[in-house]
Amino acid sequence: MSLTKATYSMIQGAAYNVLDFGADPTGVASSVTAFNNSVANGGTVYVPSGTYKLDGKVTFSVDGTTLFLAAKTTLNVSGVAATQSPFGAQLLISANNCAIIGSGPSSLLQNVLGTYANTVTVIPGYSKFLIRDLTMDGGKSLVTTTSDDTFGAAIMFIGYTPNTTTDIEATVDNVNIKNYAQYGVSMYGNQTNGIKITNCTIREIGIAAQANSVGAGIVAAIAGSDLNISNNTIKNCKQNGIFISSAGVPSDNHVISGNNIHQNGGNGIAYLEQANYGSVNNVGIERIAVTGNVSWGNTRSGIQFNVDTLGKLNRINITGNNCCDNVYGGIELNSTNTSPNIITNVVISGNQANANGTIQIAAGQYVDFVQGIERSFTPVISGSSTAGVGTYTSRSGTYTITDNIVYFQLECTWSAHTGTGNILISGFPYAAQNSEPQPTGWVFTDGLTITGQATFGLVGNTTSGPLGAVNNGTYSAVALDTAASIRISGFYFTTT
Repeated sequence: MSLTKATYSMIQGAAYNVLDFGADPTGVASSVTAFNNSVANGGTVYVPSGTYKLDGKVTFSVDGTTLFLAAKTTLNVSGVAATQSPFGAQLLISANNCAIIGSGPSSLLQNVLGTYANTVTVIPGYSKFLIRDLTMDGGKSLVTTTSDDTFGAAIMFIGYTPNTTTDIEATVDNVNIKNYAQYGVSMYGNQTNGIKITNCTIREIGIAAQANSVGAGIVAAIAGSDLNISNNTIKNCKQNGIFISSAGVPSDNHVISGNNIHQNGGNGIAYLEQANYGSVNNVGIERIAVTGNVSWGNTRSGIQFNVDTLGKLNRINITGNNCCDNVYGGIELNSTNTSPNIITNVVISGNQANANGTIQIAAGQYVDFVQGIERSFTPVISGSSTAGVGTYTSRSGTYTITDNIVYFQLECTWSAHTGTGNILISGFPYAAQNSEPQPTGWVFTDGLTITGQATFGLVGNTTSGPLGAVNNGTYSAVALDTAASIRISGFYFTTT
């Protein structure tokens, strides 16, 4: 009778077991060769409880490879240089449908000995990567950062090939990420589409004393499309909790939802477009939903959208967020330029913003078509024959937008006006929709000669309209006086 030697894989039920390839669970001897040999065949590779010394690169090069870590398992990774070629990653994923799965928080991937390489990097060609149910520790106290910030991350997705439609479609789920020098999760390139980051805790990212350390929880530069960042806790990072920029490559369909983001050194959530991030003219990110997040105690703002000279952010929904106790602002939208490099088509509703340092919810001058917050405009009184100028003792206008309806209030008191003819009021934020003047709700005048009921409406396709009066069904224009007061409250439909 012949006997068959039992293997660890037979005992554990997995296709392969690292112990069968000579891995040392005491952490004394190197297990790099054993791990590389175990993943070279694809399938599921089981890592029993223990401590393993991986002082070199482990490469997933076969489709369908899963590394499964038992509870109370530590992989101490080191020995890979942070270089572009070959790319610096302790665990390098270059195949499709691969996964690293733990058994909970005691399954640990840990950078040791000051390694600056990324713990896990996914590079082309690839798709459908999964990492879940484990802890990752960057060991930043021993790390010296460099100006090349594509390293020093727990998880790096990188794939930049212009005019290539390949998607990663990766999921990062229930991963506890801490103590990395640069980033928790980093995404770079037009192929980083379809990434989902959920149910993670990301904390203590960045090294305050090192200028080359950025320190963001989640970063997407050359952000891909179909990005979902939901139900994570991101806290105590050196700079932004979440940082996203197009860096000159168009993308769309982002969902940032249900995250708890607090006490970071920059913004809680930041969408930023500017030249030094690689932004270019009239290119950016569209269809962004930022909903149901709690963002508090951050050094800048809870949520910030900013376009500085180049880039654009379009079709944004900011709904149901709670942004409180941030040092500068709750929700801020800023744009320094005119179209097309602007922020436009924004819906802001159901948010709570209070106890922030300077602003609660605000949009800057060149942020276009924002629904849900009150903004200001400057009304102008002129004559229909000669425009003229007047001396204003008071002048103000405010408006809000709901769908394509502009609700406004204005007040003007002037003297010594040099215009002639009938009164025209201009300076409204958007052109009216219809070809005829649109009636408003309420008009008050003082110092004008009016017979009948004062009325006002914008002329279609313009941002101005005449002040008039209706008497027994007959409309007449109202003449401009050198001194008078007007108050108007109403609405109109806009073409925008």
